[in-house]
Amino acid sequence: GPKADVSGTSFYTSGNWSGIANTNHNTSWNTKTSFDEVVSYWNVPVPNHPFGNLPCSEGPWFEVTWNGIDGFNNGDVVQGGSADYWDGGGCGGPVQTYGWVEWFPSYSILGITCGNNLCPVGAGDDFEAVTFGAPGTSEQFVFVEDITQQWSGTFGLTYQTGPGLVGSSAEYIVERPCCNGSNLFPLANYI
Repeated sequence: GPKADVSGTSFYTSGNWSGIANTNHNTSWNTKTSFDEVVSYWNVPVPNHPFGNLPCSEGPWFEVTWNGIDGFNNGDVVQGGSADYWDGGGCGGPVQTYGWVEWFPSYSILGITCGNNLCPVGAGDDFEAVTFGAPGTSEQFVFVEDITQQWSGTFGLTYQTGPGLVGSSAEYIVERPCCNGSNLFPLANYI
């Protein structure tokens, strides 16, 4: 069959990211070339213990799926997505799946709440995130929707600290989140 043309593609390795990033060479916001919107749909993974690991041992394991602007080659990122947590301790440990937004380093992951609880997200749900970028230290917005559970919201994030948005990359990523002390959290099997 036909093969994809990857002649203009660069490949990188990462200790905690897997996915795709489109980049430019911006060092400050440019109204013509900065990435200002990323739209992604995915099926929320079913978290489980890693292959080769006994189901009732150790844990917990984590996985996050997200899209965002910046973060590939500079010191900030605006993003939104879903997170999975599976604690196999003693079997039958808790599974937690939730939606979130973040503007790092101004904010770490903020779980999305409906009333006093995290909004319901189930493994297997259809999920959408739309990240909107605005120049530098302007307020940033992320739309997150669990299509299956029928809730959504657009969340504004105001600048607190960091370099500000450049729009130098747009990503769709599956990530092993950080940090457990100085280490990455153990990665869940999300296949």
